[in-house]
Amino acid sequence: TLDDELAKSCGDYETLDNFRKDVAERLKKEKENTTEFDVKTQIVNQLIEKNPIQIPDSLAYSHKAIIISHRYKEFEQIGFKPSKEFIKESLASEEIAEKAIRNAKINLIFEAISVKNNIAVGDEEVNEKIMKISETHKVSYNDLLKKYREDRTYDYFKDSILEDKIINFLKSTIKENELKWYPM
Repeated sequence: TLDDELAKSCGDYETLDNFRKDVAERLKKEKENTTEFDVKTQIVNQLIEKNPIQIPDSLAYSHKAIIISHRYKEFEQIGFKPSKEFIKESLASEEIAEKAIRNAKINLIFEAISVKNNIAVGDEEVNEKIMKISETHKVSYNDLLKKYREDRTYDYFKDSILEDKIINFLKSTIKENELKWYPM
C-alpha cells in the first residue's frame, strides 16, 4: 500500500504499523530520559542546597579550566579554532564561574557519598562501555581504548558511571521528596 511505501521511505520499516511502533517507542524513551534528567537535576539541586560548601578559588579556577577546555574541544571538532580572546573572555564569564562552582560542589559531595557508602567504579565497567561503543561503531576496541586513555575520555566515562551509581543510590534512599543530608 501507499502507507507502507511511505514507511519504507522513512527507514528500515516494512509497514506503516512498524514505523508507528518505532516512533512510539522512541517518544516513550525520550520521555523517560527527560524524566530521568529532571529527577537527577532535582537530586543535585537538593544536595547542593543541603550541603553548603565554600569552594576555594583554586578549585573553582580548576573547574573553569575544565569547562573551557571542553568548549574549546567542541569548537575544534566542528572545525573552528577559538582565539586566545575566547579563552580570556571565557575565564571572565560569570556563567562559567557559576557553573564551575556548582560542578566543584557536586564533585565534592559525590566524593563524600561514594566514600561513605563504598560506591566505586572498576575498570571492567569502563571497559564494558568502551566495548559497546567499539561494537556499535565497528572500530577496534584496543584502538578506542588507547585513544580514550590519551584524551581522558576514559576518566570521563569512569566519572560518569560513578555519578550514575551515586544518583541511583540516592534515588533508592529518598523518602517522600526528602534527601538525606551528607555532611562533608
